[in-house]
Amino acid sequence: MSSQKPPESLTLSALAEWLNAELTGEGPDLLITGMGTLDCANSTDISFLSNMKYRHLLAKTKACAVLVPIDFEEKTSCRLIKVRDAYLAVARLTALFYPPVLPSKGIHPSAIISDDAMIADDVCINAFAVVECGARIGANTTLFPGVYVGRDTTIGNNCILYPNVTVYHGVTIGDNVIVHGGAVLGSDGFGYAKDGTRYFKVPQIGSLVISDDVEIGANTTIDRGSLGATVVARGVKLDNLVHLAHNVKVGDDVAIAAQSGIAGSSAIGHRTIMGGQSGISGHVKVGDDVIMTARSAALKDIPDGSMISGFPPMPHREWKRNQVALRNIEKLENTVKNLSEIVNRLEKRIEEIDHPGKENSGDCENRNN
Repeated sequence: MSSQKPPESLTLSALAEWLNAELTGEGPDLLITGMGTLDCANSTDISFLSNMKYRHLLAKTKACAVLVPIDFEEKTSCRLIKVRDAYLAVARLTALFYPPVLPSKGIHPSAIISDDAMIADDVCINAFAVVECGARIGANTTLFPGVYVGRDTTIGNNCILYPNVTVYHGVTIGDNVIVHGGAVLGSDGFGYAKDGTRYFKVPQIGSLVISDDVEIGANTTIDRGSLGATVVARGVKLDNLVHLAHNVKVGDDVAIAAQSGIAGSSAIGHRTIMGGQSGISGHVKVGDDVIMTARSAALKDIPDGSMISGFPPMPHREWKRNQVALRNIEKLENTVKNLSEIVNRLEKRIEEIDHPGKENSGDCENRNN
């Protein structure tokens, strides 16, 4: 991609230049009005082909042009926009044509805002939102209905907190952060000391720091530190129903899919990807550029660049071999059973060869007795 600045016009050629892409076919001055899938796009839409199993739809699409990978060579009557990453280009164009629809600026009369809170002039605070004393809300930030912002919490510029987000006291949130509905940020970590048969709560007096450009999914929960801070670094993307426990450290540009959990005091390196329902045990360090496939678990430190699968975890290639073997286990069991029968027959035959007449001699002895 060449530039973050949107093109001055929305013609086909201008969009191709903005994407640093190669445009094939006629009509560079055609005006583009939106995006659509190959089977639903109209004549003023751009469509895309990022998965080759849908390439048969190229012959039927009505799209003005289609985004394809730069090495796409199949013959087609469609205009093509060749890019290095078709899916990324789709994301950029979709954001251009369909920016988020936000409420108008201003503070709703039913919002409850402490006199000690510091609120920028151009914010949007919706009905029944609560902002406690000492909180700071940055410029161009939107709080949807029912958002709670605790005391001494800081929320940066250009943030969006969707309905019923709860931000506890003393949390720091950077710029350009999106938090989806029902998320809870800065709640107490799961810390208890056992006094005989009863549990004694360990006060969770640390903080939570969320850096710039983070997106947090619906109903995700992030605990505050027990003494220090739980830290979510720049560019992290958390899916719905993710849980980060107290004192977890998450590096830049990490992506964690839904229903994953990270236990206390663990650390995740930069650019690591965690598949759905994966987990990390407490006090474990996962390195940079690690891939954890769905339902895998890190029970010990994982080196940089690893790809792990399964529980207990193992290298992904080994896991795939094991899965193939598991699918064939019934066949393998029958094979072993058949081989065992063959071996038994062979052993019996060898015994007969080594001791000829043994069985007959036994019969004679019985008759003489």
